[in-house]
Order: sequence, then structure tokens, then C-alpha cells
Amino acid sequence: MILEESRFTELYHKYQIFEVDDLTEECKDMIDVNVDDCFMLTTCMIDKAGNLVFPVLAIGNAYDNCEKGLDILEPLATFSSFDIVSYEFDIVEQPTFKMQVKAASIFESEDVSQELSQVRHIKELDMQRDIHYPDILNVHFLSDGKFYRYLVESIEYNSKFIEGRLLKEPEKDIGIHQNEKVDIVPVLLNNQIQLVSANSSVHVNDETFEKLRDFVNEILEEYPEIEKGKKS
Repeated sequence: MILEESRFTELYHKYQIFEVDDLTEECKDMIDVNVDDCFMLTTCMIDKAGNLVFPVLAIGNAYDNCEKGLDILEPLATFSSFDIVSYEFDIVEQPTFKMQVKAASIFESEDVSQELSQVRHIKELDMQRDIHYPDILNVHFLSDGKFYRYLVESIEYNSKFIEGRLLKEPEKDIGIHQNEKVDIVPVLLNNQIQLVSANSSVHVNDETFEKLRDFVNEILEEYPEIEKGKKS
């Protein structure tokens, strides 16, 4: 598969093997690279800029022979999602102990709160994430009976919602502005998770809002992971 065919929670803090041709040359400062070392074993995390990145754990000459450099605790190189977006990879279903030990030392550099970590591990949100910046979510804002979609950077869970920050000033006045915090509710629309802001300007007796509230109740029943996250 390639990156756009995968889901974030399939990759995050998991393990992959990429066939990357000469990209392994970027590892030569850390280890000797042979001409046939066209495969790299990676893990996946988010850097301080919010970009999805892939630290290289090891390289090798085949999918089943990719352990060169695994004993070095530092990553052999790190590639952003933009660097490897077009390369094919397989997911490692059964990581070895050595893979996990090396990855654990790399994950220590990831500065993330427990609350944001919870949001990152909710697989039901994957379809609404930005492919390169997974903390950025597509959120629908309900205003005057219509939906408007804007990008929100997720921050944490609060007592009821996923909390985020609106990234750009809306073209229409929807009662919320750039950089202001918004509360996001996951709802089930057309058998797919959608994200709706609870900050939108709606009336309590609005028929659409009543339907959304029903959807919220339904999704919380069907997805106990979200309910668990709210309580934690």
C-alpha cells in the first residue's frame, strides 16, 4: 500500500517496511549502506510541527531481511510523510522485541500530552484527519441550518467533547474565530463518523440540531472507546 491508502492509527507507533530504492542513502552517516539495501524498517510518530514522520529503525535488502542498524538506538534517518508519500510499504504485523525497544527510545522525544494522545488513538477519527498532519481534523460547523467545514487542530478531551483550535478565520460568521477553542462532537452520518462543532450558532429547537443530538447519543453507544476517552 501507499500512504493515502492507509489509516493513521494503522501507522502511529506501529512498524512498516518500505521499498525505497536509493532513499536509504540518507542513512549512510549512521551505517554502511550497500547498493542492494533498498528496504527500510520504520516506525511512525508526529514531530513538534505536527507532521507525520517515519524514523528509520533499520535497513536491508529484502522485506524479510531488514535488520541492519537495529542495534543503534538513534534513528538511522527520519523521513516526513511528504518524503515517502508515493513509496509502497507493508505493515509489520508482529514486531520483534528489538524493534519495540528501539522505537520506545525514539518515542520519548515525542512531546505529547496524555489528553492529545487519547485523541490520536481513536481509530474512528481517521477518515477526518489530514494525511500529513493527523492532529488536524475536518470539522462541520452548523450555522443557520447549514453546514460549513473548517480545519481544527485537536488538543485534548475535556469533560464532554474533543477540544480543538480553529486554524483559519471562517469566510462566514459562524460565531467562532481563528485560534479560538472549539468543542467537537463525533456523530454518525450516512454510516460514517463526522465531526461537528458544538460551538456553532444553533437554536435548541432547531430540528437539525435535535437530529444531531440523537446521532451523538447513538455514536456514544456504538463506540465505547470514545466514551471511555471522555471519562478518562
